[in-house]
Amino acid sequence: MVDPSVEEKLVKEANSLLTSENPISNYESTKLFQYAHAVFYETLRLHPVVPKNMKICLNDDVLPNGVPIYAGDMVNWSTWSMGRDERTWGSDAKQFNPERFLNSEDGLKPSQYKFTSFNAGPRLCLGQSFATVETIMLATAVLRQFKFEMVPGQKCPPDYGRSLTLPMKDPLLVKVHYRG
Repeated sequence: MVDPSVEEKLVKEANSLLTSENPISNYESTKLFQYAHAVFYETLRLHPVVPKNMKICLNDDVLPNGVPIYAGDMVNWSTWSMGRDERTWGSDAKQFNPERFLNSEDGLKPSQYKFTSFNAGPRLCLGQSFATVETIMLATAVLRQFKFEMVPGQKCPPDYGRSLTLPMKDPLLVKVHYRG
């Protein structure tokens, strides 16, 4: 369930940056949506699309924390667990708080080893920029026009299905209203 204050800030930002002549952002203007970026990153931090990952080391190497790994070693990590780690994100790690990205020293360029939703290292996912731009464009255009209300009686947070990705077990039912 979206915190009404988060929704209000998103709509306010969208209305301040978009107009009736330019109702949808473009690649360059998406960079101006600071709060929308923070909400997107915070959403991925708590609900990563790929909740766990693994790589096989091709050559001897050293992880960012100094741990050596050797050719043939398998390295596993859980992006889902890492996003809830209080040592990394603070005592409020399990809470949805987009301001953590606006107020951190990393800002809207979080460390790829702390925020691993787009992988890390030399093969950093090139989709990060594309996914971010697509999400900002869609979310800001839609939120300016529509308000979403969750149908009562649904489990929040939802149960997740078993999969490589992190799908919801049951559909999210919402009522959609035009904004007045």
